[in-house]
Amino acid sequence: MCWLQIFEEFNSRSSVSYRSLETLKEKYSNLKKNATTKSASMKRSVKRTGGGRGDKVVLTEMDHEILLMLGTRATGRLSNYDDDQESECKFVLI
Repeated sequence: MCWLQIFEEFNSRSSVSYRSLETLKEKYSNLKKNATTKSASMKRSVKRTGGGRGDKVVLTEMDHEILLMLGTRATGRLSNYDDDQESECKFVLI
C-alpha cells in the first residue's frame, strides 16, 4: 500500500519522466545500501589502528536521513561487553 502511494505521488510530481514501481524500489534500495556502506566505512576508519589519516567519507543529507530512518538496522547495536570504553565497574584481580 505504501509503495503504491509513493509511486503515484512521485509520478504526479515528475513532469520529466515516468518511473515504474520497480524502479523506485530499486532506487530506494540503492540509496540504503550506499548510506550503510558509507557509515560502515566511517566506523572502520575510526577504529583502524596504525596511525595515519583515515578514509575521507562524506555523508550527504540524504544519507543522514536514510540512516535515521533505518536506525539500528544501519548502525548496529551498542554492546556493553565488546568495546574499549572505560566502565564504572572496577574489577579486582586476586
